[in-house]
Amino acid sequence: LRRMSVSDYSVTTVASGLKSPMNCCFDADGNVYVSARDNKAIYKFDKDNVKTTFATLDAGPNYCKFAPNGNLIVTLNSGYKFVSISPDGTVTDFLGTGVKPEEKSDGEPGQPLTVGIKTCFGFDFDSNGVMYISDNSYNCIRRFTPGPGLDYSTGTVETIIGSVSGYADGSGLKVKMSQPYEIMVYDDNTLYFADTVNYLIRKVVIK
Repeated sequence: LRRMSVSDYSVTTVASGLKSPMNCCFDADGNVYVSARDNKAIYKFDKDNVKTTFATLDAGPNYCKFAPNGNLIVTLNSGYKFVSISPDGTVTDFLGTGVKPEEKSDGEPGQPLTVGIKTCFGFDFDSNGVMYISDNSYNCIRRFTPGPGLDYSTGTVETIIGSVSGYADGSGLKVKMSQPYEIMVYDDNTLYFADTVNYLIRKVVIK
């Protein structure tokens, strides 16, 4: 794990020995959380760079980010699900069956643990707590709308963009992409995502 100063672009090493760190994110207090895939763990570094194990997982984490409810959401490598980690380190299933799906499925409305999902390397939230997921395996963007009161356990998943590998602009399911990775919500109506195999950054306008 390395830190760069934006004032003089100097780089210092914060921690070594992390096996395949995939991404990092910050909490409201400025602590850093690292997805260490091959350690099958999320590590926390405080402002003094003191390392603690925030959570151990059944599969390696690919990506982590805080949800508006304060929990850390993690997508797992070959775990076929997302998990939610509360501030005290309690891990619960968040999205997906945890079983390798035979085909893509958005699951039953209001039952996010019925969703069939494989590998994901990015997701983000808008100001209403709606989650947008770049689905690397199924070449699509999915939207996860929580239930009332930001209750993700009663939320609904739907595929809104793409579903076929390739390249084509357009709208909705007619769009083609190849192995999308990072996705970012610019505002509640605009998304940007990395279309990796097509070597592109693409923009989505939600109407």
